[in-house]
Amino acid sequence: MKITKLLFIVFITATILYSCIDNPVNPEDNLQPGRRDYIWSVDTLKMPMNDVQAIWGSSPNDVWTVGPGGTAADRLSHYDGIKWEQWKEPVRCTGRTLFGFSKDDVWMGGGDGNIWHFDGTSWTQNYIYKPANAQSVFVKNIWGLKANDLYAVGVIVYDAQNTQRGFILHYNGFSWKEVYRANTYSQFQRIRKEGNNIFVQGIKVGYTVSDTTEFYQLKGNNLITIYSRSTEEIYTGSLNIVGDEVYFTIGKDIYRYVNGVFEKRLSFSDPNFGYQIYGRSEKDLFVRMINGLAHYNGTDLVYMKTFDNNFASVVNSPVIFRNEVFFAVPDYINKANLVLMGKLKE
Repeated sequence: MKITKLLFIVFITATILYSCIDNPVNPEDNLQPGRRDYIWSVDTLKMPMNDVQAIWGSSPNDVWTVGPGGTAADRLSHYDGIKWEQWKEPVRCTGRTLFGFSKDDVWMGGGDGNIWHFDGTSWTQNYIYKPANAQSVFVKNIWGLKANDLYAVGVIVYDAQNTQRGFILHYNGFSWKEVYRANTYSQFQRIRKEGNNIFVQGIKVGYTVSDTTEFYQLKGNNLITIYSRSTEEIYTGSLNIVGDEVYFTIGKDIYRYVNGVFEKRLSFSDPNFGYQIYGRSEKDLFVRMINGLAHYNGTDLVYMKTFDNNFASVVNSPVIFRNEVFFAVPDYINKANLVLMGKLKE
């Protein structure tokens, strides 16, 4: 296992960041602060001419990463609990997203509308989504709660003028089907489900005005806008899972969407806040920073790792197990693709 030591500086028990909490967690809610005593290691993936885009795993001994560049022989990497290796068979999918339910039920989406599936033995092309007159299609995110209730979102590019339309697909356990296609310039970037509520994160693309960050709720075949702000008003937004609940990051504020209303839960005022959170609970949050990775335990924000440049950043949707965590980190300055792994001390 190749360990990169010079790219990171460990701040496990030091370097406390200022964090403004507008609506702190109720101290009587029985949540325990998340532990911070991780042992960290960094692996370098063999992905030349590529940038890692996604990571997913069924267990600490079964973790996948993928990126859209390079060649069919080096896009996919697998971790068996000991070392990372390039997948043994070429996979002709420019992968951008990974999601699964078990070691023998893993999905990958990417360019050309490709959706691939892993059955525990081999990766095979399962579906191609390419509407009539589409010039290119990108599957940007796959996510679901059950093996027969899976969603995919992305963008269709129609012509040289870059006409874009967001789309939503659904898998019922047997086949994929389009459930929604936008009729405005848009990209759909992420989809999450909580109970019966299905939420989508997207961008309404502007050519004469600023782009617009939007959140939607999918009801049947209808997509309802529940939030819309231009990037001039709010820098960015993201759709995250904490435990098994959906959280919305809007600028530096963190919200839950309850009974049709956005309820503010947290606010991170640190200038290095990277607009993404992931975790087990509101008192056990990993927080993406512009220059590293931090942890919030309900009281303060503390760096777990810092990067040696601001062009190394944690990608969306890390893998969080009970005692282990995995974060994929493309480092554009050093042209390296890293996996940051933390394991709680026994």
